[in-house]
Order: sequence, then structure tokens, then C-alpha cells
Amino acid sequence: MTPAYFVEVTADEANLRPHPSTDAPPVATVGRGTQLAVVGPPSAGWLPVTADAHAGWIAGELVAKLPRLVVDASDHSELGHADARAWLGLVADRRYVGVILKATEAWGSTARWSVDGVAWFKARWPQVVTAAGDRYGQSFFRGAYHFLIFDPARAVDQADFYLRTVDAAGGWGDGDLIPIVDVERGSERGPNYHAAAATVIETVQAFVARVRAVTGQRVLMYGRGAMRDLGITARMGADYLWNPGYTATMPSAEAEGWPLAQVMLWQYTDGRTNLTRFPTTAPIVRNVDLSVAIPDDLPTLRAAIVRASTK
Repeated sequence: MTPAYFVEVTADEANLRPHPSTDAPPVATVGRGTQLAVVGPPSAGWLPVTADAHAGWIAGELVAKLPRLVVDASDHSELGHADARAWLGLVADRRYVGVILKATEAWGSTARWSVDGVAWFKARWPQVVTAAGDRYGQSFFRGAYHFLIFDPARAVDQADFYLRTVDAAGGWGDGDLIPIVDVERGSERGPNYHAAAATVIETVQAFVARVRAVTGQRVLMYGRGAMRDLGITARMGADYLWNPGYTATMPSAEAEGWPLAQVMLWQYTDGRTNLTRFPTTAPIVRNVDLSVAIPDDLPTLRAAIVRASTK
């Protein structure tokens, strides 16, 4: 059975029982920090859980729900240069439900996104599936994003470059997130900073339309600052938002046209600035971008932003 979510034991010790009652004799005892999979609805304050080879009921007051965390990495990040232990460390920790890799930028390996960047992605893309093992597609997902350059004339070229690169790395699987487009202004010296709102809208719409036409999938958009700064309130064809904001609570994106129901991820830290209760570092590595899933449970997240099967 696919877990709805995971919890962590907050008491020094807690008993698993065959029935939701303290009258039932324990079938196992687990210690503080043990991560348990919740596999059904609660009953009178008790949760049905599994732990290693044991299954039973645990009192809800003895556990806390784990956040569903996602890391993203590029060839310039610490995680991007870590060895396979980093991926295995993420998979072993049930708080983590996915990895998103930078696949491409601009419209070809001779542009801003180098040959080395493409090679990095092609090597890492299959590594994530291998590390995820049985969790892949069930409780751990893989994603790939394109950093968009605001140029309407090259929007389709960028979409095609992105899709070709993923195909060359092994293609999409049913345990992958829907296509992702990164919409950012970047620094003042970058190519996107001085783009007008109309240019941004036209580029994003053309990119999303091309990706949707080729893949038949919904599209997740990363970003909010460009829309905020330029007064853009259109979703530009995208279906869901990955909302960045290094604040104590997730900033609202409703002014940019995104109600909470359409926000799937909140990127809350770059591995340095963190004002939340969520972790700042990931297993094995330290400085990484971390996001938390907004939907209350894993099935809801999967239904929204995991690719629809094409088999």
C-alpha cells in the first residue's frame, strides 16, 4: 500500500499495537526519530503505520507529521557535484519526496547553457532513479527544469532543446514530475532582467504551448518575482506554481494570479537563508535549494504534478 504520508516519533519510546487501544499488547517498540509510514485513516486518535517489518497502530500524540521536501540541483550546486551517496541519503530519509535537476537553459549547448551542463544532466538523470529504487514513482519523484530566456522568437527552440535533452538522457518515466519551466529575471547583467512584461508573457506562453503539444502533459512554473515586478497576473498557460520565497511563511502568489490551490511547492531556502522550521541542509551535503510540498498528502501531490502515464 502506498503511504499517504510519513510521521516521526517524538517520544523517547512509543509502542505499536495491533488495535487502536492501550489495552492491546505492543507488537513493537520504536524510539525517538523513527520514521513511520501512515497507511490508512486515523481511528480515535490512533494512526495505522508500518515500520520495518512491523505494522500496527500508534497514538497520534506521540508522532509529528514529516514535511514532504524536494531538493533541486544544477551542475553549479554542491549537490550537483556530490557522489551517489547523496542521492541514497535523500532516498533513505522519508522527509524527501523528490529531486529536481536543471536540464537546460536557452536554446542550445552553444548558448549560455554549456556542453558540460548538458553532460552533467544526462549523467545525473538516470542516477536518481537507480538511487530511488522501490520509492521511485511511489513516494519519490524526479523532475527536470528549463531556465527560460525571455525571447519570443526562440521560445519554441528552447522547448525543443529541453525536450531533446531529457529524451537523450533516457526520457521521461511514470515516476517523473511534469515538465517545469523556470521563469526568473535574474541579475541586472543577465539577459532577462530588462525584458518587458509583454516579452515575458509571449515567451512563456509559446514555451508552455510547445511543451504541452509535444508531451501532452501539464506544466509547472517556477517563479514569482518576475510576475510581481512586472505586474503580470496571467498564468501564461502553466497549470501549477513552484513558489520561491525565503521568508518565515510562504508568500502569497494570489496577486500574480495563483490561488493557493494551484501552488504545489514552496522553495523556502537556498541552504543559507532559512527562516522556517524546515531543514536548511540535506543528507550528505549542506548548501542546497530546498522546497516543501504544499498539498496535505502525497496522493494529492502526485495527482497534480506527477506525469500522467502515456503507456
